[in-house]
Amino acid sequence: MNFMERIIGTITSPDKAMEDVAKEPRWEEALVIMGVYAVIYALYAYLYSTHTKYVYTTNTPGIEAMGPITVISTIVAGLIMPLIYWLIATVVLFLLSMAFGGEGKFTTLLTGIGFSNLVKIFAIIIALILATQAPYITITMDPSNPLGAVSQATSLGTNIYMIASQIVLLLGLIWSCIIGIFGLKHCQKLSFRSAAIVVGIPAVIYIIISYSAMFLMMLK
Repeated sequence: MNFMERIIGTITSPDKAMEDVAKEPRWEEALVIMGVYAVIYALYAYLYSTHTKYVYTTNTPGIEAMGPITVISTIVAGLIMPLIYWLIATVVLFLLSMAFGGEGKFTTLLTGIGFSNLVKIFAIIIALILATQAPYITITMDPSNPLGAVSQATSLGTNIYMIASQIVLLLGLIWSCIIGIFGLKHCQKLSFRSAAIVVGIPAVIYIIISYSAMFLMMLK
């Protein structure tokens, strides 16, 4: 398969596509996918940050510069974090797969996991569109009332559009994990059951840590 055939196959026939990736891993193709995802994720993070305006009650020198610094750091983090996540996720899955008898190479799995993140691009685009509809809020940073700022910040996270965007991202993550199972199956030469366990353990832990707060807010 060429690059475009692998992209289409990852969505329509992940089992066959991952088998081809395992036979001829081309990590630079996975890097392209992750690069595109990182750019769109950075845009999403930037948009999220621009919906929040901070007002400071104190006249601390240089406090006005915190706004631009926060925006820049948000964009940089948005570009870097997906790539770091890609590497960490591959390391974790590679080590876990070894416990189940995995025999593949790390670079092969790195390529497979990169391709499994392809569907997250669609999820982040939808989340980005939903986030544009979220309201703008102002957070007052008052040292005498720190809980007030927390309450104001929470209001953005409980907005229906922001909740919808987070749910879309969660669905994209689950879809990515399903494709990742086929990646583990072929790249690490595991049975489908073993691959599902290897992917499922860290995925469940990550979802609980990352989305439990959102679900609790939705229940209130």
